[in-house]
Amino acid sequence: MDRTKTWHAIERPAGVACAVEADDVVNVVAPGGNVDGHDGTKCASRIVPQTPLWVVFWIRNALPNATLLALALWARAEGDAILRGYLLACFLVHTGLAVRAIWMRTIGKDQTFFGALARAACVPWVLNAVLLSAFLPLGTPSSP
Repeated sequence: MDRTKTWHAIERPAGVACAVEADDVVNVVAPGGNVDGHDGTKCASRIVPQTPLWVVFWIRNALPNATLLALALWARAEGDAILRGYLLACFLVHTGLAVRAIWMRTIGKDQTFFGALARAACVPWVLNAVLLSAFLPLGTPSSP
């Protein structure tokens, strides 16, 4: 299938680079060129795949995030403070990247109920991650 036949321009505010969207690929474009008949645009080198929202939310973000937290709790129970600190730092960084990925995925054509729900879930997700990372290192697990 020739993807150039399914592309259409996406409206963006003035001064912001526009995008040309295919079924599963978004080409970020900048003013001043031509992309397959779209005057005034030039294709940039960045191509962003448009994966389904549930894959972005659950498979790429929630499951790895829960795994990092479980490993950090395991390191806490084992008493390994260095590993616990490293895993909590990875947990925080991954949470930030996950929230960004979810918010970027819900921009544009995914302004649905589930897109809004995913964005709303990001707020307590970040708050939870910050509080866990702040309070988990304080103290040690009780001995049986």
